[in-house]
Amino acid sequence: MNENQSRLIEGFRSEKKKPNTVVSVLLLIFTVALAFVLMIVGQIIGGIVIGVITLAVPTDMGMTTNTILNLVFIFGGMAVVFMLYVKFIQKRKVRTLGFYKENAGKNYIKGFFIGIAMMTISVLICYATGSMKPTTTASGVAVGAAAIGPVLLILIGWIIQGGTEEIITRGWLLPVIGARYNVILAIIISSSFFGLLHLGNNNVGVLPMINLILFGVFAAVYALREGAIWGVMGIHSAWNWAQGNIFGIEVSGNPVVGGTIFKFNNSGSQFISGGGFGIEGGIACTIVLVIGILIVYKFMNKEVLR
Repeated sequence: MNENQSRLIEGFRSEKKKPNTVVSVLLLIFTVALAFVLMIVGQIIGGIVIGVITLAVPTDMGMTTNTILNLVFIFGGMAVVFMLYVKFIQKRKVRTLGFYKENAGKNYIKGFFIGIAMMTISVLICYATGSMKPTTTASGVAVGAAAIGPVLLILIGWIIQGGTEEIITRGWLLPVIGARYNVILAIIISSSFFGLLHLGNNNVGVLPMINLILFGVFAAVYALREGAIWGVMGIHSAWNWAQGNIFGIEVSGNPVVGGTIFKFNNSGSQFISGGGFGIEGGIACTIVLVIGILIVYKFMNKEVLR
């Protein structure tokens, strides 16, 4: 087995498989529940930090600033909690979450551009089919050159948010389950977990949930192939940023905040464009994600999945 491709799982190999079926099932449930608990603890810590900042700056900071604070501190709090849990409870090095140093910057940048490319292709499919069309105005947010400043500023928040979700799902949950049981089950559970995290979002439905799970599968096989999470962190952050602040489309049901370079509105079939959930809720996104999964699978070492 290629060491580079397997080390995402190898970092947690001491999580022994449990021979007793009942124990195995209970431990699996506990692992998923633990992920939720650690996330909640991180959110609480992040909320406290934001509360302190709000008290120190009593004036209204505006929606863009509040959004950035939430992305940075709520998700940042979760990332810190998972790192502390790995280091002090599981007694592992934080790098086993997928933070291996080899080609870290190169892999992140490569992933970032892949994320933008995948979102761009999804938008082009919608445009070509007439299900989306560009406009020059948007309600409550700047569009075009006037939006460049806030668009770049909110990228900081997306970097933290996307990176944190990858730490939780592909950096921790995927390898813990993969090492204890098997990698296929780990992909299914971690991808489903990722989808469930968005269950309360605006305009969520069956196809949006399918696409979110497909994104999880794509990110999982990409991370396994890379043997680290730098690439998927870049993909995830760029995907959200491009969706909301380059093309002006709702991000998993959340409205555009801060500004956008372009603004695309639904103009035809919402089955293709995703409607109010954003492009992640449409078949255009499904096509891109399925192709992405097949491409990564073609070039990965299949032994990793055993």
